[in-house]
Amino acid sequence: LRDVRTGTETKLFGIFNPTRHTVLVLDPSIAGEVAATVDKYARGVVQTIVVHPQGSEGVAPMPSVSAVLVDGQGHAHRAYGAEAGTAIAIVRPDGVVGALLRGADGVGKYFSKIFVAT
Repeated sequence: LRDVRTGTETKLFGIFNPTRHTVLVLDPSIAGEVAATVDKYARGVVQTIVVHPQGSEGVAPMPSVSAVLVDGQGHAHRAYGAEAGTAIAIVRPDGVVGALLRGADGVGKYFSKIFVAT
């Protein structure tokens, strides 16, 4: 994974955080909608990471998300089933996958069971 802002290489385990949920947006076309949903919750409890597929070029940073990455070898998209329709993977602070979602509407449903929107 290459960070679009810094150009540095990282791994998924390098971005997971034991104090916050990580929302991996595997379908960049819905990133804005996901970010707007996540913004309804307290700052610091959820990070949103947009992961562009292998071969993506000209990818720009997005100020509304924590990071924008390019999945240069396709590992993240394969690991979370993007080819089977997964658009979003939510990883809990303990590293366990909390949800695999096909659309942005599932993000609000998932977090409504955990947090109160502000």
